[in-house]
Amino acid sequence: MTSDQWLFTLDDLERTPSSDDGMDVQEQLAERAKAIEFMFRVGLTLKLTMTPLSTAATYFHRFFMRRAHRDFPYRETAIACLFLAAKIEETARKVTDTAQMAMAKAKNLPTSEASFDNDQARAEVELWVKNILTYEEAVVSVLCFDLVVDHPQTVLEDLIQNWQQHGANVVDESRLEHLQGFAWTLLNDSFRTPLCILVPHDIVAVSCFIIAAQAIGACLLDEFLAQSPGATSASASACRLLGVGPDRTHLVHVSLRVFRDWYASQPSSVGRFAYLDPLSSLPIPTDARVPLFPKITADTIDDSGSPADLDELGSQSPQADGNRTPGGIWSSYGM
Repeated sequence: MTSDQWLFTLDDLERTPSSDDGMDVQEQLAERAKAIEFMFRVGLTLKLTMTPLSTAATYFHRFFMRRAHRDFPYRETAIACLFLAAKIEETARKVTDTAQMAMAKAKNLPTSEASFDNDQARAEVELWVKNILTYEEAVVSVLCFDLVVDHPQTVLEDLIQNWQQHGANVVDESRLEHLQGFAWTLLNDSFRTPLCILVPHDIVAVSCFIIAAQAIGACLLDEFLAQSPGATSASASACRLLGVGPDRTHLVHVSLRVFRDWYASQPSSVGRFAYLDPLSSLPIPTDARVPLFPKITADTIDDSGSPADLDELGSQSPQADGNRTPGGIWSSYGM
């Protein structure tokens, strides 16, 4: 179970060491998103699964709640988290291989075109190795050797299975399939946000499921968000299915708000409206906060080149039969 020391509030995001340095929240979260994007690029090239990738992303978000961005370059720190997470999740990769892939991705080079045999490349790889090991030590120390991460993937799998067993009568097989693909894409995208340090892992999974269900019109789960203790309506049944009681619905609201801000910041080229439409139909409480993420254009998603291949990152569930992007989900569904 995740320790409470690794769960923070939205207000805490404005009280980080980087905030003390004068870096605003939007800038911090934009840098975190770039770091996770880079991390995922390298991790996928190393053929790592979503479990070590999500563990690494969680380490990264936790680390920068206790250390300032100016003191730790985001790329090197991200790859140190990736190297550490791969070991913890028993999918270890050699540090040299990790360094080579990081160097190639930092230069936006296809793996097939990257050369590591010349003197300059060897020197760069050696520097990456040194930085990975140095920053890995810093990450372990800052995280106080608390390296076990609870993953929302298992919870999401259970939710989908329960839905198939108890809710199959309200939607056809095609919609169930799209619900699954949509939910997994949301979950993978969540690690580009600080959601893993704002709410427990099961709330992340529930929020992904709610948005996905709303997107395909599976049921009116907005009623769940408005349900009250002792309710006997269908919303109470939804509450039981999701395993979230009235005392935790505020955490679901936090999750939905983070997702809304994230997709609102993305360029239309990544299919953001596929997510904003269902999010806009949910009763998410509003407040006077500035959106968490700055508006991003297609050419500034990642400063190392074009954005990571969302087809590759799309839906890495243990049972996934193919990768999906937001646009791909809707086009195959006829929307």
